[in-house]
Amino acid sequence: MSSTDPAAAPGGEPVPTPDQSTAPLPPPPPPVPGPGPAAPAGSTWSASAGYPTQPGYPTQPTYPAQPGQVDLPAPPTHPAAGYPAAYPPPAPYPYAAAPPAAAPTDDKAVWAMVLAIGGWLVCPIVLHVVAWVLANSALQTIRASGGTVGGDGLAKAARIIAIVGLVLYGVGILLFVFVALAGLLSVGSSVSVTGVSA
Repeated sequence: MSSTDPAAAPGGEPVPTPDQSTAPLPPPPPPVPGPGPAAPAGSTWSASAGYPTQPGYPTQPTYPAQPGQVDLPAPPTHPAAGYPAAYPPPAPYPYAAAPPAAAPTDDKAVWAMVLAIGGWLVCPIVLHVVAWVLANSALQTIRASGGTVGGDGLAKAARIIAIVGLVLYGVGILLFVFVALAGLLSVGSSVSVTGVSA
């Protein structure tokens, strides 16, 4: 089928234009001859026949540059060997210094804490007094060392526990004595009252 374009013809005659469906196709490319695979042993297959070749594909057409099209420059390349780089590499991060080793704890501070806690269970007054003396001695040693000996908090805690223990046991002893005296006075007054009335 064909169609006509009346506007394209000079003198008013229509010029036939081929229709896309009736345009002849280009012939396929000829097959590429080549040796086929080797025939297996004992077969009658002919290697000269080979396999049929695949049809070739058309190449991509090249188009002319469009008017007003600007050719872009090539991307920048890296500097040639031997030239310095634009920026030097970054400096490595320095390693952090190791934390200082903890100062050793004073032995007197440890023993003061052990005795201050033990004073609540066994022999309270004696152990609390010894813990208080050891804690004060440990605090003097720690302050004189200039930070080379630790255990300041341990010695202070032992001293506070020993003082609280001494105060509570002292108050307990005073209450016991007061109650004992009050009991003796009440017994003595009841004996004297019963002796007068008899």
